Amino acid sequence: METKTILITGAGSGFGKGAALGMAKNGHNIIATVHVSSQVTPLREEVAALGLSDKIRVERLDLTDQYDIKQALKWDFDILWNNAGMV
Repeated sequence: METKTILITGAGSGFGKGAALGMAKNGHNIIATVHVSSQVTPLREEVAALGLSDKIRVERLDLTDQYDIKQALKWDFDILWNNAGMV
């Protein structure tokens, strides 16, 4: 299996979080992004507790902020999984 780096938006909870953890467990490198800063530390702690720190990088990414988008475009990833949504 070829390892891919997958950027997942909306990975702070729900489907995005489950996908990030599951794909990391299957050997992929994940950039798990969350919308608000307060979600970063809990997700990083969970990733560490699961022993996935070498597979998952957690970043804050606000898709409504042009600066954040420009920064994210500099990250090295193969696949974008846009899971972000606002209620």
